[in-house]
Amino acid sequence: MLQPWLVVPIALAYVGLLFAIAYYGDLRARVQRPSSRPLVYSLSFGIFCTSWGFFGTVGQAASTGWVLAPPLGSVLLMVPSYVGPYLLFLFGWRFLEKLVRVGKQQQITSIADFISARYGKSHALGALVAVMAMIGIIPYIGLQLKSISWTYQILTASGPAPSGAVPWLQDTALYVALLMALFSILFGVRHIDATEHPEGMMLAIAFESVVKLVAFLAVGGFITYGIFDGFADLAERIEARPPPLDGVGNSTAAYFTAVVLSAVVIFTLPRQFHAAVVEAANPRDVRVARWLFPLFLLGMSVFVWPVAVAGLLFFGPDGVDPDTYMMTLPMAAGRPDMALLAFIGGFSAGTSMVIVATVALGIMICNDVIMPLLLRWRGWTLSRRQDLSGLVLWIRRGAITLILLAGYGYYRLTAEYAALAASGTLAFAAVAQFAPAVVGGLYWQRASKRGALIGLSVGFALWGYTLLLPMLASAQLVSKELLEYGPYGIDWLRPVALFGLEGLDTATHGTLWSLLANLFCYVWFSLGGQRRLIERSQAAAFVERAGGIDGHDLSARSYVTVEELQVLAERFLGPERADAVFAAYAESRGRELLPLERADHQLLERLERVLAGVIGASSARVVLSSALRGRDLRLEEVAAVVGGASQMLQFNRELLAVTIESVPQGISVVDSELRLVAWNSRFLELFGYPEGFIKVGRRIAEVIRYNAERGEYGPVKDEADIRHYVSRVMTILRRHEPYVVERKRLDGTVLEVRGNPLPGGGFVTTYLDVTQYKRTEEALRESEQSVRVFTDNVPVLIAYIDRDQRYRFVNRAYEQLLRLPREAILGRRTDEVLPSDYLRARARHSQAVLMGQPQRFEVDLPAADGGVRHASATYIPDFNVRGEVVGFFALFHDVTERVEAERALQEAKATLERRVEERTQALREANKALRRAKQEAERANLSKTRFLAAASHDLLQPLNAAGLFCSALAQRLQDPDDRNLARNIESSLKSAEALLSELLDISKLDAGALKPQLSDFALDELLRELSVEFTALARHRGLSFDMVPCRCVVRSDRQLLRRVLQNFLSNAIRYTPQGRVLLGCRRIGDEIRIEVWDTGPGISEDQLGVIFEEFQRLGHYDYQGEKCLGLGLAIADRIVRMLGHRLSVRSWVGRGSVFSVQVPRGQAAVREEPPPAPVTGALHGLCVLCVDNEPSIVEGMRNLLAGWGCRVLTATDLDSAMAAVEASEEGVDAMLVDYRLDQDANGIDLMDAVRARVGQAVPGVLITADYREAIRAAARERGYQFLNKPVKPAALRAVLSQFRRLAVDAAG
Repeated sequence: MLQPWLVVPIALAYVGLLFAIAYYGDLRARVQRPSSRPLVYSLSFGIFCTSWGFFGTVGQAASTGWVLAPPLGSVLLMVPSYVGPYLLFLFGWRFLEKLVRVGKQQQITSIADFISARYGKSHALGALVAVMAMIGIIPYIGLQLKSISWTYQILTASGPAPSGAVPWLQDTALYVALLMALFSILFGVRHIDATEHPEGMMLAIAFESVVKLVAFLAVGGFITYGIFDGFADLAERIEARPPPLDGVGNSTAAYFTAVVLSAVVIFTLPRQFHAAVVEAANPRDVRVARWLFPLFLLGMSVFVWPVAVAGLLFFGPDGVDPDTYMMTLPMAAGRPDMALLAFIGGFSAGTSMVIVATVALGIMICNDVIMPLLLRWRGWTLSRRQDLSGLVLWIRRGAITLILLAGYGYYRLTAEYAALAASGTLAFAAVAQFAPAVVGGLYWQRASKRGALIGLSVGFALWGYTLLLPMLASAQLVSKELLEYGPYGIDWLRPVALFGLEGLDTATHGTLWSLLANLFCYVWFSLGGQRRLIERSQAAAFVERAGGIDGHDLSARSYVTVEELQVLAERFLGPERADAVFAAYAESRGRELLPLERADHQLLERLERVLAGVIGASSARVVLSSALRGRDLRLEEVAAVVGGASQMLQFNRELLAVTIESVPQGISVVDSELRLVAWNSRFLELFGYPEGFIKVGRRIAEVIRYNAERGEYGPVKDEADIRHYVSRVMTILRRHEPYVVERKRLDGTVLEVRGNPLPGGGFVTTYLDVTQYKRTEEALRESEQSVRVFTDNVPVLIAYIDRDQRYRFVNRAYEQLLRLPREAILGRRTDEVLPSDYLRARARHSQAVLMGQPQRFEVDLPAADGGVRHASATYIPDFNVRGEVVGFFALFHDVTERVEAERALQEAKATLERRVEERTQALREANKALRRAKQEAERANLSKTRFLAAASHDLLQPLNAAGLFCSALAQRLQDPDDRNLARNIESSLKSAEALLSELLDISKLDAGALKPQLSDFALDELLRELSVEFTALARHRGLSFDMVPCRCVVRSDRQLLRRVLQNFLSNAIRYTPQGRVLLGCRRIGDEIRIEVWDTGPGISEDQLGVIFEEFQRLGHYDYQGEKCLGLGLAIADRIVRMLGHRLSVRSWVGRGSVFSVQVPRGQAAVREEPPPAPVTGALHGLCVLCVDNEPSIVEGMRNLLAGWGCRVLTATDLDSAMAAVEASEEGVDAMLVDYRLDQDANGIDLMDAVRARVGQAVPGVLITADYREAIRAAARERGYQFLNKPVKPAALRAVLSQFRRLAVDAAG
């Protein structure tokens, strides 16, 4: 017995050595590819020999009666779990090589991935395999932890204790599980790509194979030759005193079952599949493992029989557990050092299996179960994440940890009830269910997903019923009555004697039923079902591809010349393409190919790929392999055999050429190697390639580079731009996904490029010139916009009415006449919109125009002031191409002035006729009437201009209120779609408000309503106000705003000059995507030039002359997506000309612009303002309560008032206003309250409530866009001021200054 303080450090030192070896392996792999890779690969198969192989095989031999076999037979056949791998590696290594080759070709990451990919890339099948593997392997992991825990207890105490008797914190197996989880995480799943080889981990696994082999041979040799006198001595003793063993009767069936299972699980165990397929660097490594691994197994089995016999002789059949003979015999012989060596060997065997098994299971669970569920679960927005590598790694690490903990839990529940061999057989039988799907997937094309899925499900269900249930019953987790009597007392459904089959041990019975049912369902349902296209294509890839040509071997065994191969290629490819293939190969080799030169394997491989694209992969392999491997078959004979097929292919090729030549689009076709194979003349015409440049076999990358150099994909400055374009297009092609792009070329034409992947690889791309279509589309869009702008700005009422008397179009003047929005008119019938008497007056005209007769008449229209306006109406019929009337245009022109003038002339004429005798007097009166009529006409014309300005102003206020209501509505709505709709409405209202405001300004300027008020003033305060106003806006847009102070005095209209600078700054911030905006002044002689600089896109020189015209925009939208109106600069230009200043603009495309206005300097006698203080003294300290249900308005008011030195209290309703007032220690000096508040509250009532709370008449201002006299009267009645929205800062400041003076006077 050894002390724990000695055993634990040795075990930890061994684990530390594994970490060091794994670290060294990873470090070496980064520097160079390991030359010992085949040796490491072969030794990694040693994970097949787990703690069961180290301890359990001895127990299995001792308890089944195989110890009675002769010694020579014991060496070769004593361990049936090794006989299967012997046979498979010696006689079935071609199968393993094919399995590895297919795995490498398909980038397989696990056995679940293999089965899923073979049967139509089925996620359901992959998930089922992953879950089955996890359920089957967890008992096996528990078996390894059991062996480690028991051997540790044997080494440090008198004997193993039941697992449940050891507290879990004192259980060695728990800490081993955690250490193995750490090792697997650090060295097994460090990379996101599971096909990347973890060289460090595999080197550690190979090292452990050597350790357990050396330990087994040393301990076995000691027991055989140290305790006894060798094989002969043990044979004589066992023959003289044979033990009474119960397992002899079942030995034949159990032996055969063990052989079959061991042969199958060598490629179906997840850890074995991972080591054999995923970690294989080259399929030829199997040829090394073919001999090395059987020798390894021979070494691991040579002392099984002697140790089993020695244990029976030493302890007797009922002495100690046979699974522990490798430990107990050295301990009984007084050699704890040999027992420690056996412990290290078993520890190595268990940990190597646990590491690789958990890595393989973790990858399977992550790739085939968890990630598909997360990607399909709507609650997880994984599809929006650009990088999932970190998440995948953490899922794999978590899966490894949970799998090891689950294995530990299984060990704690069942370990004391099951022998190592029983747990190993249980796991073997579980993963053996994968064998039909794997083997059939490689050799049977008819195998289907349906057959594999049903076969696996049925086989696994029977495995659980006939094998897992008995194991759980032995652990007292399931009632044993189920085993003895069957479910519900049905005897023939007993799990250990299903359908009355008795006389077999549990493992043989369960394995027989589950595998037979699995195989039957797999074959039956594969034969009876239809397969999808993807299943058939994957079947061809798995069944046929692995039998490909090994060019290295062929070149070594064949004597075919280049000329012979070229003759063969011309029969299938045609002379032109065959020449191109051989020329491209010669170019890649850097030398000319000689006709009689012997063809190397690279040329053979390239020709096979090209032929596969013409006659199929399997046919290409048949042709080349028959020609090159069959010495009796000449190349000419092979070509003659497939000559008919070649002629058919030639006909198909010619048919394809005629077809693509007849289509109007340009067409190009590339193969799976992204080389040109077909095109039409339109393709050459579109791109104008030089003669001979486009040919079969030309790499598409070269064509793309040629196009990039000519600017087909965009401007090119240097070689980096060309490489960028080539890389971008090649990435699209390699994705093998359809795409559609529009490409604007340097000559202004537009191409629509459509690419579609071909089933066997490659792409077909079409090029369609859509320039005319795009120009027409743009012209229609501009025409529609122009018509709308024109009709909305002419003083004529315009409408279009269809044959059903429904409105289809009205202009703005028509909307104003009916006092209805356009949306409430369009689509409705005229009798639903117009009064009945109005319709009756025009009924005959409507009927006549619908009969194709134009109509012209006069009609009276109601005026906005309640009077009547006279209009000249014109109805124009609209005919379709068949000459049918489909509607008519209705135009109404205001002729009130003309009618009144005519009426006045008629009255004058009547007067002249009545007073012939007073001709002179009548003539004088007539002249007077004419002058009066002329004056009235002039006044009417001026009234019209003023009317447009007033109408625009009246429309502005409801739109402003509507914008506020939309903001409030957006805050109340919970549904994101509704809130987005409200924001869209608000944005549209703001655009309309901005347009009306600018139309109002232009109408005022044109009507002469604005008169400049010139004065001398300092620029400093104006610049500071603009800085406060635009700094926040620039920050919101991610820009830097700077203002250079200037104390110069200028002579101008302060407000109009401010308006000009506001337009300059608004445009600068709106059109600058990044960078800064600068406001400053320069002294130019007797003038000051105020400049606004920006780092925007700039304006080309040919556009500088049109930017000051109405509705001129260089782009429809700014960089924030807001629509621009094109009136700001027009207004600024009018103001500057009215003030007599000079406006100028300079711009550099791609760098920015500067807008400036030159203003004359003021009189030197004007006193300049002192340097600006942080706040304005007149309002400093004034406490103002601001209430508005729109938070953005409250925030803007806070910034404005704070800049004036006020203390600001903000609120959005009555409750928050009362709370703000109560929290203010200095009271409230003034109130600014919106009239309309939430929950039907209003600003008048709120100010009354505040006055009542503070006990004094606090002055207040009611702010609203509602101009009703009742509201004004209510405000005046309570002593409140009244301001319209939008509030002008100057007016607001004047009111607050008045409040401050009143407060000072009252205090005085």
